[in-house]
Amino acid sequence: MQRRINVSLSDEALAALDRHAGQRARSRFIEQAVMDAIERAEDAEIDRLLAEGAEVHAARDLAIVKEWEALDVDGWGDEFVEKVERKREKKVEKRRAAR
Repeated sequence: MQRRINVSLSDEALAALDRHAGQRARSRFIEQAVMDAIERAEDAEIDRLLAEGAEVHAARDLAIVKEWEALDVDGWGDEFVEKVERKREKKVEKRRAAR
């Protein structure tokens, strides 16, 4: 169901809207822009919650990894394990820097 609402835009925003969408497609363009913005905001919230959960459970997860490490490392070689550990550390640093 479509609802009619009243939206105020600056002259500059309206001119840009008309250049990109045209006067007859304003509503469709605005609706898509709103839905895209909401999707980005929801994705950002999910990313934040996942990072927060990873940080909260990091000690527990590390303990589990250490417990199973002997079984997992056999046959993989030290270079592979070091590469995986460096990659994990970079991800953790990146998450911390994003805050």
